[in-house]
Amino acid sequence: MSNLIKLSENDNVATVTQNIRSGEDGATTKVPTGHKMALADIEVGETVIKYSETIGYARQFIPKGAHVHDHNLDFKDLFSTYEFSTNLQQSKMPFTRDTF
Repeated sequence: MSNLIKLSENDNVATVTQNIRSGEDGATTKVPTGHKMALADIEVGETVIKYSETIGYARQFIPKGAHVHDHNLDFKDLFSTYEFSTNLQQSKMPFTRDTF
């Protein structure tokens, strides 16, 4: 069973539900509970997406399976207008812990 949660096809990171050691669930580094793991290589400056939302930009190259956190993310003003529940979509994926 996977310890990762990915809610959108757009996500390039997944949330870790239990501590993961290098070699588990595709991780190349240790990733603590509640933190993120890269699901694909993320180039410098590339948008990091979680739950179909931009959460930051890669400060450095982040290889697939690496821990993603404030040590390798940059945060910029997005100048976005936020509206409640404007992008609701029926999920095409079953909500299981094995989905990613």
